[in-house]
Amino acid sequence: NKGSNWEKMTIPSVINSVNNVFVDRNTKDILISTGQRGGSYEEGGVWRSTDKGKTWQQIFKAPFVWQAETSPVDSELIVISAAGQQVSMSGEFMNPGIYLSQNGGDSWKKINKGLGQPDKIVDVRPDPYNKDVLWCAAWGSGWFISYLNGVTEGWAE
Repeated sequence: NKGSNWEKMTIPSVINSVNNVFVDRNTKDILISTGQRGGSYEEGGVWRSTDKGKTWQQIFKAPFVWQAETSPVDSELIVISAAGQQVSMSGEFMNPGIYLSQNGGDSWKKINKGLGQPDKIVDVRPDPYNKDVLWCAAWGSGWFISYLNGVTEGWAE
């Protein structure tokens, strides 16, 4: 109907805020980035549905995640941007910035090295042609590129 009507999707009741929606073009999995400043681990993070939104699994726990995307070249590669908290969280909170999974969300690695202001990431994307390249933009810091299989780890302007 050309966008005339919208249907509300079912999400876990613990989620208060959805910040970003991403559909993997290869697997058709849906990722939602959730949470808010001062939020909890239960409501925030990244959630995945493999059945068109009928059921959800939390694959990354953080109070506030802006964005999550899979690589169009390799769906096992997921990159997320976790936003900062205004309220201090317990010792388990992983601070803001970019996190990477290369095994479909089973484990995560923080990849902030070389980013001057990881709490101000406004966009992060896998390269559409090369699974070893990531792009990132940050308020007041510029535009960055990272080579995942490079000699040097980190980001370059």
